[in-house]
Amino acid sequence: MANGLSDEQLEALGELMRQVLRDEGVTKEELREAISHLPTKEEFFSKMDELMTEVKKIGEEQPVQAHQIARNSDRLDRVEKRLKLPAFE
Repeated sequence: MANGLSDEQLEALGELMRQVLRDEGVTKEELREAISHLPTKEEFFSKMDELMTEVKKIGEEQPVQAHQIARNSDRLDRVEKRLKLPAFE
């Protein structure tokens, strides 16, 4: 089982794709040309690793930023109160 599909399902999918390509009149050369623009598996996974690293970094930064925002908000509230300014809502 690859990618969650059984061998039979993969074969059926392949046959369906071949039928659609025949029906649309797509040649092997046209298909090869279209596929040639796609990244390799290694390139794809490399980019996905970079992306997931950035997503993880952002997730780790969020609690720190939330704390800083809360601290700044509290400080601003105290300053507004001390200066008798109307609260900014």
